[in-house]
Amino acid sequence: MRNKQLLMNMAAVLEPFLDKIIFVGGCAVDYLITDPAAGDTRITEDVDVIAEIVSKKEFYELQEQLKILGFAEKMPLDEETIPLCRMEYNKMLLDIMPTEGSVLGFTNRWYLPALKSAKEIVLENGLSIRLISPAYFIATKLSAFRSRGKSDFYCHDMEDIINVINGNINIVTEILSSDEDVKNYIRSEFIEITKDRLFLTNCIPGHLDNEDIERTEIVYKKIQDVIS
Repeated sequence: MRNKQLLMNMAAVLEPFLDKIIFVGGCAVDYLITDPAAGDTRITEDVDVIAEIVSKKEFYELQEQLKILGFAEKMPLDEETIPLCRMEYNKMLLDIMPTEGSVLGFTNRWYLPALKSAKEIVLENGLSIRLISPAYFIATKLSAFRSRGKSDFYCHDMEDIINVINGNINIVTEILSSDEDVKNYIRSEFIEITKDRLFLTNCIPGHLDNEDIERTEIVYKKIQDVIS
């Protein structure tokens, strides 16, 4: 519930921009969960959004517009490393991901198609936002897992992947009915990941309740259903 409240609070501040952004990342996970039997998701401290920004000029212009709303660029404390995409509002952290990699020196190949295919949902506070679809969420996290996590099964990206597979009842259908390129990408990544036996014995149960063998089997079966 904490993640949902954080996202709702941020959406309320960003209301003038809600038609230009989509919500992604760990804070969006709770809104992708449809199975009431799924366990708790990880608590995240920031809200991630994707915006169709193709130049540094556009990015700086968006920053200035956000500053009018009360946002400020997040300043590092001591030797803290702050992402270039991060801004802050009343202690809430916002990470803005451009669709063009040259803007900040990083991107994700799935940001733009994720933005184009986002689905509108209504939050508990009545605001309508655009949310990344389950399939593109998995794809963006798999891509980040490969680039940031360096195949670390215990990184937050993999934790988010496992939580959505576990908690979204229709995740297999969502993936298999998605565009061919993203479906094939997810399938190929799952094939590679499942070659490592530690994925089943350590990774999946490690991100769930270690005592819940049934949920581990459910997650693994869903992945196999996507692969087959």
